[in-house]
Amino acid sequence: MRMMFRSLFVGLAGAGAASFAAAQDGSSADGPLFGAWKIQCEANAPCLAYVNLMDAESEQLALTAAFYFIPGAEAPTAVLTFPLGVALKPGLRLSSAALGEPIALQPEVCYPDGCRAAANLTAEQAAALNQQEHFRVSFFVYGREIRPAAVDVPVDGLAAALAHLRAKDGAKD
Repeated sequence: MRMMFRSLFVGLAGAGAASFAAAQDGSSADGPLFGAWKIQCEANAPCLAYVNLMDAESEQLALTAAFYFIPGAEAPTAVLTFPLGVALKPGLRLSSAALGEPIALQPEVCYPDGCRAAANLTAEQAAALNQQEHFRVSFFVYGREIRPAAVDVPVDGLAAALAHLRAKDGAKD
């Protein structure tokens, strides 16, 4: 699996603006679908809305973006899973034209399927992410820190998915 992501990142680093497509796994264990966003609920954990983004050329997973509400929170937490091979020191960023300043994502843990980075969003940041057709996640591929790779994440259905999560988990309005 490590070689798979290494080759994906070599392609990303050299391609500039690669093409990505949202993909769902069709798992019956997951909940409803809102545009590109699927709901997943597990016992003893908050439900989350997620989208898997596949590299259109290699057909391999490039990024998983997810949002969930901490009980009682006014705004969601964003969690992104990057494939292994991301350079953590230069930083991981979430941006949108409506945001102004990019949101820095803090790497938390790495597993065999990739590294997780998270950010607790403000209500204003969450609203800004929904004002465009997509938001951008940028990162550097380790050993190729000349320019960042960027993945555009579609927001089609994200507002409805977040409203569903808010109602389901009882987060604040």
